[in-house]
Amino acid sequence: MGTALMPHIESIFAEIRTIENLSLDFNNPNIGTLTIATTHTQARYVLPQVVKEFKERFPKVNLILQQADPETIAQMVIRGQADIGIATESLLHNNYLRCYRYYDWTHRVIVPSDHELANHESVDLPTLASYPIVTYHGGFTGRGAIDKTFEEAGLEPDIVLAALDADVISTYVGLGLGIGIIAEMAFEPSHYQNLTAIPVDHFGRFTSWMAVRDDAEIRQYGRAFMELCQKQFSQ
Repeated sequence: MGTALMPHIESIFAEIRTIENLSLDFNNPNIGTLTIATTHTQARYVLPQVVKEFKERFPKVNLILQQADPETIAQMVIRGQADIGIATESLLHNNYLRCYRYYDWTHRVIVPSDHELANHESVDLPTLASYPIVTYHGGFTGRGAIDKTFEEAGLEPDIVLAALDADVISTYVGLGLGIGIIAEMAFEPSHYQNLTAIPVDHFGRFTSWMAVRDDAEIRQYGRAFMELCQKQFSQ
């Protein structure tokens, strides 16, 4: 009985939040709290410039970045624990969410600059599978596509370390633990001058999305945040 009622109860609360937001926008349009639920990759490598511009424009808005896995991000938005969710996986596959395209990305292979692959413009799958690999933990940043691609090719990669953070992956690649597979936006050559990135398209092209609850309206400054995000990759 309780489970059956939950969607209706959440819908009622969503309507109440919408009414509250409309009232707040009328009385105090530039004051409040905006909670963004996102992955570490988005928060660390993609959002800093957007956050900077947003805070310059809305200095009195308390901005909260909640880091979580993609499925939890979707649930946080649905339950009203976050105003906006940003992730690659999970957001599109939920009827309660309204999604907006953010940007597209692929993976990069990273190796030490003195590695035998460092001068290669591309690397095929069998070659990748012949080296120890350091990459993302399951469920994060396209790891499912990486596993599926190797499996469909009949290859068994040697994943020697899985981490949530590209900084961690880059650190251990630099120490010689293996070659790395990370999201392209997470490679920072200025921070890791001892590493070289090689473009790869074997694992597909991905889209990061922004999502809000479909039956609720967020504050005006929340919509402004999303507009800054979309503007970021349209220039």
